[in-house]
Amino acid sequence: MTTGSPFPGAVVVGLDHDRTAQDALHWACTQARLEHRPLVAAHAAGRVPGRSTVAELRGTLGRRDHRLVRQARQVVGVEAPESEVQLLVTRRGPRRTLLDASAGAAMLVVGPPDPIGPRWSPVGSVAASLVMRATCPVVIVREGPDPRPRVAVGTEGTGLSTPALAFAFRVAASRDWAVTVLHCFWDSTGLTGDLGPGEPGHEGRRSRIAALVEPHRRRHPGVDVTIQLSRGFADQRLVAASRDHALVVVAHHRLPLLQRIVWGNVTPLVVREAPGSVAVVPSESGPSGA
Repeated sequence: MTTGSPFPGAVVVGLDHDRTAQDALHWACTQARLEHRPLVAAHAAGRVPGRSTVAELRGTLGRRDHRLVRQARQVVGVEAPESEVQLLVTRRGPRRTLLDASAGAAMLVVGPPDPIGPRWSPVGSVAASLVMRATCPVVIVREGPDPRPRVAVGTEGTGLSTPALAFAFRVAASRDWAVTVLHCFWDSTGLTGDLGPGEPGHEGRRSRIAALVEPHRRRHPGVDVTIQLSRGFADQRLVAASRDHALVVVAHHRLPLLQRIVWGNVTPLVVREAPGSVAVVPSESGPSGA
């Protein structure tokens, strides 16, 4: 595949024959339509000789691949009729196909990493690897338990979470959702749980998180924002938030030892255990509001 950014600013979605990939396609179509972005649906057919367009590969694709591409066209035509759409089919594995296609993209959308039901999902099986290696935000779509129209985003309290905050606000603004900003910390008393709005002794912590959030609040003044401080481990709180939020956003970055105690394994644990959709945003990426 070509180097650089083959689909700059696009919403890239991984296609395969699993039902969860269809959920990802619906989510990606909606986001591309709301943000007026190009949509790229990528399928790793494996046995196809070389990268080409769908039209050129029509005679060599298998019957199931034909059906998958045809169904994807139908979904996109209904759900994102005004979006610029490209269907990409390659002979490479799904991991390399999606990493290459998503270089410079606005986001990559895939199904969950764990097998669902009796069938094995090739794209879903590499999702855990994609969140660690992709250079753009990766959205893992799960059909959660009737979530509220809110985005929960975790912050460790430094500028490293700026891309994650920007992405959360951007998605919330496009979908008319609210944002919950979660900051977890370790309390030497051993207490756990959310702090009440007026609980004393944490004014400095609240002010620091509010300062991090303020630029995003100004950029998206129509988004309702709640800042929630919580004692305990961030992964547990974010997994819990996934039960009543439509999307949980986490940043992927390396942290000092003390912060790793609370935040270090958040990304893989939340990706694996959250019952709803999760977005992983690399802290090295540029602001996701672009």
